[in-house]
Amino acid sequence: MGIFILLPFRIEDVILVRGPQRTSVVFRYSRGNGQLTSDMTWPLRGRINSYYGYRGSEFHPAIDIEGNKGDPIVAEASGTVVSAEWDGGYGNSILIEHENGVMTRYAHSSKLYVTTGQPVAKGEKIGAVGSTGRASGSHLHFEVIINGEHTDPLDYLK
Repeated sequence: MGIFILLPFRIEDVILVRGPQRTSVVFRYSRGNGQLTSDMTWPLRGRINSYYGYRGSEFHPAIDIEGNKGDPIVAEASGTVVSAEWDGGYGNSILIEHENGVMTRYAHSSKLYVTTGQPVAKGEKIGAVGSTGRASGSHLHFEVIINGEHTDPLDYLK
């Protein structure tokens, strides 16, 4: 039986104890206020073809921005790439951690130009529009996640 301790630190070492062996594991945890210090940049300019909220009986935790395959996608704010890989229905997906508990996801990319662990600057090209995963055409599926909860990206984009 392991012990799981979550302290109010951004990144912490947690010791899991299983019998006589000890294993050190790093967990990411943020208690940020969900506010960015600068306005977010649109990751792609285009028509919004699906908004945040319910589509029939299914909740859509993002906005979908129409684009042509290969159009550049840029980071909306500076941060660190948490993952840049194939992610099931998201297809080729990029997840970026920003400050204050804010994360953003960019999904359905045709190409990924960043790697996990890489720092990125606001406005930096991180991928290209595509239709990978569960997508009905070329577009960017863009999510804003505040302290683990999805929120409407239009509340943050200027």
